[in-house]
Amino acid sequence: MAESSDTKSEKQRQDEQRTAILRVRELLAQTHGGAGWDAAWKEGATPWDAGAPQMPLRQVFETNIVNDLNIPKSGRVLIPGCGRGYDAIYFASQGYDVLGADLSPTAINEAKGRVFPLAQSTNLKIEYQVIDFFESSALREHPFDIVYDYTFFCAIPPSMRGLWGQRMSEIVKPGGYLITLMYPIDPGRARNDGPPFPVDAEAYTQVLEQSWEKLLDVVPSNSQPTHQGRERLGIWRRKMSDDGSKL
Repeated sequence: MAESSDTKSEKQRQDEQRTAILRVRELLAQTHGGAGWDAAWKEGATPWDAGAPQMPLRQVFETNIVNDLNIPKSGRVLIPGCGRGYDAIYFASQGYDVLGADLSPTAINEAKGRVFPLAQSTNLKIEYQVIDFFESSALREHPFDIVYDYTFFCAIPPSMRGLWGQRMSEIVKPGGYLITLMYPIDPGRARNDGPPFPVDAEAYTQVLEQSWEKLLDVVPSNSQPTHQGRERLGIWRRKMSDDGSKL
């Protein structure tokens, strides 16, 4: 009988995750563009898939954080690299109008299959699309109130982080919010050892500080087992100039 995830040791979880990560890297090396990510989804090599909304995200909305930071309780939310869409469903359950975006058609199809039954019995507002975060003009034409980044920043090469920061400033409204789950924080790992590439709070600050105000940077109160001690929850608000115009 297969061993359940609840009875697996921490070492077993880490070994399985490492094996999947190495397989993803092989697939990315063999392909171009988003094809490698889609191949990983087709093969089931998805070590980033937790099977549920991330606990630090829930912490934002199920504690005083959402009120203390004046995060709007409605509006448009973008989740780049949404995968199967667990976090998108969670945002929609909180009353937001959500767009889940991913390069992988397979991931988007699985996300759509997951949300369809919910949409029949609830008023959840979720849309999933195959989108290139860096190339889509539609994202810039219709800015968002909130963007949530969990496994997207760490999936792109460090050389693209400046573009990531620039893009966030283009697609989030002035005064809008960026919620970041900063993972994996692995001091000592080579900067280009990825994906997932190692991150730290400073990596986000370097590409956001010009146009964003950091509101929160904490260790989450709860994390999934393979994330414990390796992630931080960061929340940023896009600055506005003195005359109210966007930066």
